[in-house]
Amino acid sequence: MYTRCPHCLTVFVVAAEQLKAAHGNVLCGTCLESFDAIPHLSDGPEQAPPEMPLEGEGLDVQIDAGIDGDQGADAGDTRIARAQLTSTLDAARAAASPHDDAPWAPPPTGGLQPDVAALGDGVDDSDPKVPPGDGSAAAAGEHYDNGDRANGSTARRVSVLEKSRPGIDAPLPDVLREDAEEFAASTAARRRSIGYGIAGVALLVLLAGQYVFFMPEDAVRRYPQWRGAIESLCVQIGCVLPESRDPARIRVVSRSVRVHPRLEGVMQIKATLTNTAPFRQPYPQVRFTLFNVNGQTIATRDFQPSEYLGRRVAASARLRPQTSFQVELDVLAPEEAAVSFEFQFL
Repeated sequence: MYTRCPHCLTVFVVAAEQLKAAHGNVLCGTCLESFDAIPHLSDGPEQAPPEMPLEGEGLDVQIDAGIDGDQGADAGDTRIARAQLTSTLDAARAAASPHDDAPWAPPPTGGLQPDVAALGDGVDDSDPKVPPGDGSAAAAGEHYDNGDRANGSTARRVSVLEKSRPGIDAPLPDVLREDAEEFAASTAARRRSIGYGIAGVALLVLLAGQYVFFMPEDAVRRYPQWRGAIESLCVQIGCVLPESRDPARIRVVSRSVRVHPRLEGVMQIKATLTNTAPFRQPYPQVRFTLFNVNGQTIATRDFQPSEYLGRRVAASARLRPQTSFQVELDVLAPEEAAVSFEFQFL
């Protein structure tokens, strides 16, 4: 018997035993398509349309149309065998799916085309009805272009690999899902902690700014070491910081009292003073006192910064911490002899 591929119209010889073993399914060796061979059975090659020969790797292979008449059965026996085969296959299909009214479809192959050689397993190659060299439906596989078949096989293998490859949206295993959830939770906790820390620092800075703005005197009194920072902050936020004064932190480094070299009856007083306070403060008011031999005050006078600084320093200037300055005073000599003197800073 002969069958014809409905896809590429290739004609090849098949045996009844092969069709029974494969439930009537045949894999075309030319286009690699599987089809039901029963509707396309014929008694002879003259009933099928002429085949289209293909070339493969330089070798032209065509179906041998000169089949010896002694090797096949006559037309009557072939029709009987065809009818018996059709009824047998229909019964087998009905038994396979007795409750399915839908049209019969070939069994699933998992995305791969069935092997042609497998269709002929268990078939005796010595069957006189099968021409030599055509022991199975896979014999038709010799009538195709080798390049086309290679391309088709490669495309199908790539398709199968793509289908078997897990996708991006494939569900994660339980172990990986737990690790991912744990990592996400820890990351979220760290972000919350950082956010809370930043918010806390911002609130502390805001509270300190309000404290300095509304109570600058108390802030300077409580934290004198931060006076410089408080002054800078007050410049930015516009608060009024009271001026710091601590005349007791001014020390006399050196002093001298002598008769004025150019003026008669005048005493010349020189002293070097240092601000030991950690902050700037205005130049102090200087009180100079003379004592007699009995320790009694015989003369006293207060000098303003403009008097003892002269034009060297502006009266509004401030004395920086750990900075020294010189005082030079001219006073009238008292009538009573003075034996000692004293500087006071007001």
